[in-house]
Amino acid sequence: INAEYGGERKVLAVIPGSGHTQLMLKSAQILSTRDVYGYVIERATLPLKDWAPLVRKVISLLPPSRPIYMFGVLNEVELIEAYRSGCHFVDTSFLSRYARMASPTTP
Repeated sequence: INAEYGGERKVLAVIPGSGHTQLMLKSAQILSTRDVYGYVIERATLPLKDWAPLVRKVISLLPPSRPIYMFGVLNEVELIEAYRSGCHFVDTSFLSRYARMASPTTP
């Protein structure tokens, strides 16, 4: 997209989170065919044992050459899982929460 505000703009497709597994998978299938710069995956409101396999499945549907951003990582275990699953960037509030409480981020 060539914007009037000075140059090229990058468009990210957003794969909605929530607990709707089929919606996330269908969105990933549809959005993987779009000509976008990359993808944002919103965190699903599922337990980690269900969330991690879902993230891996969603990422497997996306083009590997595009950046993937995970939004809403809640803790260090999810952070590691997000990167293991193939996310390139994450958004998290737990690090600043730990810093405010002067807590370490490692056990």
